Amino acid sequence: MNNLFKMFLKSQKLAKVRMMLVIIIFGAITFFVFKTAPAPKDILQVDTSGGTITIHEGKLKGFSIDIPEAAYTSTVTFDITSKPFDNNEVPDLFEAITPLIHIDNQNTPAQQPLTVTIPIDLDTDHEYAMAFYYDETDGSFEAIPTIALTDDHIKIMTSHFSSIVVSKVKMSDLFELVFMSPEKFDSGFEAGIDDFPFDNYGSEIAPEGHCAGQSLGMIWYYTERKLKYSDENLFTRFNQKTPDFWIDDSDAYRFASVLQDTFDFDSDKFDHFFEMLDALDQARFLSVAYALYMTREPQLFAIYKTDEVTNEVYGHALVVNKLTYDLNQYKIHIVDPNFHGDTSRFINYHEQTGFGTYYSGSNAEDIANEKGINYDRIAHIGQSAFTDYKFIDEQYKKVLDGTIGDTYFSEVRFEYLRKTVEDTWVWTPLSNTLDYEGHAKDNVLSNTEIAIRVIAKWQNYQVTLFKNQETIASEFTNNWDKVTFIVDLGVGKNAIGILYSKLDRKIITEDFKQKYNAYHHFDITLVQTEPIVYDIDEIRAGLPGQYIEVERSSGVDINYPHLEITISEKVDTYMRFVYFDHALKTTNKKGDWFASLTVPGYESGTPILILDDYRQSDHYLIDPSAQTIKRLLSNGEYILYEKQPSVTYVYYYYHRVQMIQVSGNVYDYVYALIEGPIVYDKQWKIDMMNPDGNSGQDEVIFYTNNPIFDVYFRDSRSLYPFYRIASGGSGTYISMTSGDQYTLTIEIRNYVDGAWVITETQTFEFSADFTQ
Repeated sequence: MNNLFKMFLKSQKLAKVRMMLVIIIFGAITFFVFKTAPAPKDILQVDTSGGTITIHEGKLKGFSIDIPEAAYTSTVTFDITSKPFDNNEVPDLFEAITPLIHIDNQNTPAQQPLTVTIPIDLDTDHEYAMAFYYDETDGSFEAIPTIALTDDHIKIMTSHFSSIVVSKVKMSDLFELVFMSPEKFDSGFEAGIDDFPFDNYGSEIAPEGHCAGQSLGMIWYYTERKLKYSDENLFTRFNQKTPDFWIDDSDAYRFASVLQDTFDFDSDKFDHFFEMLDALDQARFLSVAYALYMTREPQLFAIYKTDEVTNEVYGHALVVNKLTYDLNQYKIHIVDPNFHGDTSRFINYHEQTGFGTYYSGSNAEDIANEKGINYDRIAHIGQSAFTDYKFIDEQYKKVLDGTIGDTYFSEVRFEYLRKTVEDTWVWTPLSNTLDYEGHAKDNVLSNTEIAIRVIAKWQNYQVTLFKNQETIASEFTNNWDKVTFIVDLGVGKNAIGILYSKLDRKIITEDFKQKYNAYHHFDITLVQTEPIVYDIDEIRAGLPGQYIEVERSSGVDINYPHLEITISEKVDTYMRFVYFDHALKTTNKKGDWFASLTVPGYESGTPILILDDYRQSDHYLIDPSAQTIKRLLSNGEYILYEKQPSVTYVYYYYHRVQMIQVSGNVYDYVYALIEGPIVYDKQWKIDMMNPDGNSGQDEVIFYTNNPIFDVYFRDSRSLYPFYRIASGGSGTYISMTSGDQYTLTIEIRNYVDGAWVITETQTFEFSADFTQ
């Protein structure tokens, strides 16, 4: 414990004054709860104001429970019964001197320890007594710390109740047994096996250390998990299979801190610990010795040191795991949270001189900075008397599901810079596992690097970056900044770790100290470590075909035409294409797309070919592997087109059949679908836009979704055909005079598999008679 106590050790004189005040106040308390004629069963109630439950008659006459104000948040009923203790299968040095007292308060734990006084008959010159929780189902005992012991009563402290019995032992027998049979005082708990695999450096929620939480967690796990359910040794249970790298034991470390935050023995509600220190050294030694003998389970110790100048008390918590005898003195063997795995630590006890001093510190950092302490005051705390084992069990379940401490520690978020298929970069939440393709960003990232940033709530914090358990970078901020790292990744899986710590200091002139929040582990697999160079010509070769719309974003106007895109077989740097609208039977757009040479296809991952239509502001993404085209509209919306398994070409033929007056002497043409032989009975003067009765001229046109083709026009009146390369449609003018009768053949050739092939032939008959 690295908290500076807010109280000072009471002197014997002050203790006497305090006792007198207690007696006076006790006499003035009006809230005594008892029956005027107590029976073997007493049912009593206490509310939030506290009080004293006292039994005045019967076998439990003199039994009392002192309940501080606010110990309970609601009214609690106490059902107190007793019966003879009749179990003969107990250790040799056990002798019950009270009935088995059962206190039922519906398993309601107190918010602070309660003081219980039990009447006994004892010769304190030669005998020692201790109270125990007793479990009738398995015959097990658990020691309860003693506050005071006299010939006629024992005073204990506890925050919960069950069945309690008090036993006595001859002091000489207990000392002799430690000397003769030390194995009977061995709990089986061992450093390096049953302690946590890390030292006590404190944390964000326990900045001065979490020795009490760490010690409690070790004892609880040993008794409640290992002994009861044969769980794996604690030393390896949560070490993430990295025994030499404790920093990643985040769940276990947070577990110790949460317990420290809840059961902080430095807090005022545990002032009664100082009453334990009033006892003689011999009584405190016998307390831990008898507890180890009766329970064969590790015990919690609190050790203290008082600064006589400032009256500040320094405290630390330890685990006692066994007793031995050596060189005319006893050794109390210690498992210290500041020295994980160390089996050599102990406190000496001599029958004449009492306890020796013990060197440790409030936390491991203080020891490393030569701020260790020689502790000279010792108190036996036991196991669960001052703690709620149900709470510890609830927190342990959170260790197992990875949520331990989430409501105690501050939140921190992690993001990485991701490249989208739209060729943009966005910060994206970083998951515990990530397959990363390694896109390059000019002057920022190479193909083997990833950008990771940390976002936290504190103004002052430190972030340390690890790769395969090796520190590769460390950054801090004192201005709520986002801390960003560029990490070079190796082939395959990379074990990336980020240690996040809050920076804390007591006074402004001190240096900041890192206070552990959590270690976050990420498995980032670099899918490709070298750029893959794609052949643009090869990619283009797979693009020709017919694409139809399969999806559009919600913001695209519903009236926006459903167009078909066709890319020609004849592919070069400029991709020929056409938009075709079947509803209107027209070519909506035709022309070239320019294929950019700086496409992501030159990087690792799926090749994306970016094309731009220089005639309009829309942007296009073509994914040859998925055979899709995504058209990005200027307002940010998109339309997705998907390639069809086969391509069909549809032709629509029109010819001019008449001219209508639009306004004044301005005329326009009217077209009609060709459905048979075409006979002209009117003549038109094209240049004057009105009929002249002497000659005629017409136009045959057609539309197609074909983006590029050769068209041949063959007029039966001429020996020489004429042709042109066309896109999306074409046509020709026809001159005629009265009496003409001829045919027009249209031959369409497409570029298929590297050659021009005739794919369509149409023949139309024409005649003209202007004499009508």
